[in-house]
Amino acid sequence: MLFIKISKIILSSTTALALALAVGNTPQANAAKTDHINVNESDLTENDEISAMIDWSGNVYLTRNVYSNVIGSNNIFTDSPTITNRAGNPGTVVFRIVDGKGNIIAKSGYVDPGTSVKLGPIPAFSGTYTIQASAEVTGTYNIAVD
Repeated sequence: MLFIKISKIILSSTTALALALAVGNTPQANAAKTDHINVNESDLTENDEISAMIDWSGNVYLTRNVYSNVIGSNNIFTDSPTITNRAGNPGTVVFRIVDGKGNIIAKSGYVDPGTSVKLGPIPAFSGTYTIQASAEVTGTYNIAVD
């Protein structure tokens, strides 16, 4: 009988790949895991999703009509990040996701302060992707990516 550990993993972009490749029940791998359960492989269906999530927030200086990098990830899971333009920010923001070659994978419309947008899906094993943002008003923005 084979058991698979399904975990909701909350990672920073720099540790996502290292932790995702960790094998077994090592203390290092378990340090970043939450809400884990053991599931028998026969209990899984093709609709079950195993994924890692980036949980990041921080300040980014954005300018008008120029895209700035917010955060990147080397995805090994399918991802559809929710990106929030936090309340109190100076203005609306347009978000986009680009792949390692600069191709636009997804793009939002204008996202007002205090609102979120979900972009994707980004296919598993599609390489490095970067979330970028451009603001209507130049300034420092607090952005969250879940």
